[in-house]
Amino acid sequence: AFFVLDDGQLRCSVPGATLTTVEDAVPAGAWVHVACTADGTNLRIHVDGASVAAIPAGTPTGVPIEPVEIGANSPCSSAPCPDAFIGALDTVRVYQRALSPAELCAIGCPK
Repeated sequence: AFFVLDDGQLRCSVPGATLTTVEDAVPAGAWVHVACTADGTNLRIHVDGASVAAIPAGTPTGVPIEPVEIGANSPCSSAPCPDAFIGALDTVRVYQRALSPAELCAIGCPK
């Protein structure tokens, strides 16, 4: 799971670990490249190619039992969904491995 919270925090979760950044990691009204990576050792959150938070975390395993949801938590039991994303998404990518900071910048850091 990857969330942008109302106060500008980012939250990334895998089974057994959740990581949250400080407030205002994502400023309101600005385009920001964000990423959550899990490499089998650490769970990291990146903003514009820089790692801004990390904790030890193993590799997520198994097959997801819920469908993939972009822009809201899944499943959402009420309408409107309280976890719905308010903002705009430009490009969403999912990889089978953790990308390095250089690879993240190559695809999305501000020029």
